[in-house]
Amino acid sequence: GSVSWSAPMDVAQNSYDNLHPRIVVDGASNPLIIWGRASDESVFIARWNGSSFSMPMKVNPSGYSIATQSWMGPDIAAQGDTVFVVVKRTPEASDTNHVFILRSVNGGMTFGNPVQVDAIADSISRFPTLDVDALGNPLVAFMKFDPSFGNARWVVTKSTDGGASFNPDYLASGWSGGTVCDCCPGSIVADGNNVCVSYRDNLNNVRDTWTGISTDGGNTFVQGMPID
Repeated sequence: GSVSWSAPMDVAQNSYDNLHPRIVVDGASNPLIIWGRASDESVFIARWNGSSFSMPMKVNPSGYSIATQSWMGPDIAAQGDTVFVVVKRTPEASDTNHVFILRSVNGGMTFGNPVQVDAIADSISRFPTLDVDALGNPLVAFMKFDPSFGNARWVVTKSTDGGASFNPDYLASGWSGGTVCDCCPGSIVADGNNVCVSYRDNLNNVRDTWTGISTDGGNTFVQGMPID
């Protein structure tokens, strides 16, 4: 069968920029869209109200500049009226600038204070991405480096209290025997107890797409495979 598309509509005016847009739907199937603005390193959200998108609202609070480019940036996930946005604070290369998550319990109208996701000492984190499990708990995947930006790998950290805190991260990549492509974002998908982290691999400069697989809700990753 054919697919019918409606006419395109504006989500935001040019002054809000348009970097790396992401979209989810809330419990009433209304779309929520986030994107980045380069001029002040911010992330904005716009919500569908039934006839148009709301005026964009800045999600990151003052003092929390975040990494955003056309090819990477914040990510969003939702379950019902609970909405999570995950960001990486800038400058990215600083081991004191972490991955943070912000939670809304009213469909993205307001967000609480940022919660630190990664606890990785002098390591460096980049490219956070997230999904929400059936219990409403966020799982965040991010790229982790040694202090010199070596040994790139994908790890996952899981919350068991709705995003108020996060467990130690667990390695999700490395199945080829190599590292990961250190400039390529990835993605995480949770479905029941099955969680997959897809990423671009780097085995002696052979760069295929791989997926790390968890069957215990993202607590551990015990297998992986190439998917391209």
